[in-house]
Amino acid sequence: MVKTNSLITNYLTIYNSIQTVGWYYVIFLMVWRSLNLGFLPSLQTTYISLGSTVCFLQLLAFLEILHVLLGFTKSSLIPTLSQVFGRNHVLLVALAYTPEVQQHWGVWLMFFIWGVSELIRFPYYLYGNNSPKLLTWLRYNAFIVLYPLGFGAENVLWYKMLPVILERRIHFIDMPNQFNFAYNYYYFLLVWITLTLLVFPQQYMYMFKLRAKKMN
Repeated sequence: MVKTNSLITNYLTIYNSIQTVGWYYVIFLMVWRSLNLGFLPSLQTTYISLGSTVCFLQLLAFLEILHVLLGFTKSSLIPTLSQVFGRNHVLLVALAYTPEVQQHWGVWLMFFIWGVSELIRFPYYLYGNNSPKLLTWLRYNAFIVLYPLGFGAENVLWYKMLPVILERRIHFIDMPNQFNFAYNYYYFLLVWITLTLLVFPQQYMYMFKLRAKKMN
């Protein structure tokens, strides 16, 4: 932490605790449902059962941008923006409006990967400098597997959502209108997905640099 006054420390503790408990609930319920309902039925109803909880946790994640801007944490701004906006785009802007895709197995995989990664990250923040060695190791090594899997799950969902978005013209602005402005969300997504694919290797290598610095 950059600032050390007790108010900020207590606030960050509360925030990290809420996220930890929330993601514990998500992962626990995903596993419980898989064991009790059967894996396939649980896959198909993951969004119905847990979508609102995950959306709430991801909305809270916007606070992490403020944490960086206000100097509450040492995190870098660009990676924070990338993660927060990337996740919320696929979840809140697209998936929430395409119920045809909400039963896809990619939703289960995406939620599970997000949950596991956050159950490493937020407890690590809670422990601070007293983090157990295993948790520290996971914090700087688990991304090697989790990050590509999560990115892959998001892109599988984009692939499934693109035709639906085009067919139903989701988030389109058509002319004529009072602002004399047209917007094609489908074309925007093509550019967005292309950029994320191009940026992914750079972000992945950046995380390896952080890993090397911490492990050394």
